[in-house]
Amino acid sequence: MKNFFLETEYNNPQSRKIIETRFLVRHADKEQWDGFSYLWNEEETDAVLLDSSYTRSFMITVGDSTYIQHYYYPSRSECKVCHSSAAGFVLGLRTGQMNKQHLYISGEDSVWDNQLRSYNYIRLFTADIGKDYTGFPKMADPFDPEADIESRARAYLDANCANCHRPGSSGRTDMDLRYNIPLEAGHIVDVLPELDDMGISGAKRISPGSADSSIIYLRMLDLGPYRMPPLASSVIDVQGVALIRSWIDSLGVALSVDDRSITVAPQTYELYPAYPNPFNAVTTIGYQLPEVSQVDLTVYDIRGREVITLVNEKQPAGQYTVRWQADTFSSGIYFYQLQTEKFNRVRKLVLLK
Repeated sequence: MKNFFLETEYNNPQSRKIIETRFLVRHADKEQWDGFSYLWNEEETDAVLLDSSYTRSFMITVGDSTYIQHYYYPSRSECKVCHSSAAGFVLGLRTGQMNKQHLYISGEDSVWDNQLRSYNYIRLFTADIGKDYTGFPKMADPFDPEADIESRARAYLDANCANCHRPGSSGRTDMDLRYNIPLEAGHIVDVLPELDDMGISGAKRISPGSADSSIIYLRMLDLGPYRMPPLASSVIDVQGVALIRSWIDSLGVALSVDDRSITVAPQTYELYPAYPNPFNAVTTIGYQLPEVSQVDLTVYDIRGREVITLVNEKQPAGQYTVRWQADTFSSGIYFYQLQTEKFNRVRKLVLLK
């Protein structure tokens, strides 16, 4: 069983309300599992079983602004997309993720302890596992700044992506993102995408030294048809995206100017999701042009008033990134628009301070 909560006021735990409960139920007579989703009412007093998928909209407050968050409740059949036999059905914590120090807090008292030892002490396991865990699997904490960045990134991909991207699963490619698989055996580095290159010239699943040419990273940023994970996912994980970007950029040196000048130009116009988003002071906006174009990249506030023009010039075909230093602007919702003679697109930004 898993409960899902939503903060109706961003970053305010007191505004948290329960919105969904999911059950994964195993049949007693065979190795088969079924998923069930329950929708909670506004009063948080009762929940009803859903017969099919459902989308519900919530009003979220960010500073002095508000925006609508669409939340997706998956259908019973969709549960099996991720909860597959290849992934072991139950996508819970594994030994390698729990074999770490954890800070336990009770009132004014606190203590650090190995999570496996503490669970063993309160008898959560069916057998005593002892006190020596040096021979047990161990994964890096994705957000431990002291840990190796590749180990952190691989642990993040294992937890969030490897349930599908592994042999025998529902993934449609040969990628293997499990933590214990050597990087060179995962079919991700310097490998051409099989399904779609998102219009990125020279795109690879992971292009060493160039996150902006790496499909795995770009699909984490997209909230449209390229979104990964594709099911019940409508918010960009800012911390996770930043981690994967840093890792990819650390894998090698980006192409030189001379190298870029001989690559094939993008085939379409595109305005990419900004990263990070939400952001505190600085965010990066990427876009591409298939031909020489007069480019206007402008940011507007929630009332439609222009607040800053980031680009206003003629540019040759290619891929571009622009940083917006917004430390003098107020928290709230903004929109950025890319406009050329043949293209016009708007995306949303959330500035938090």
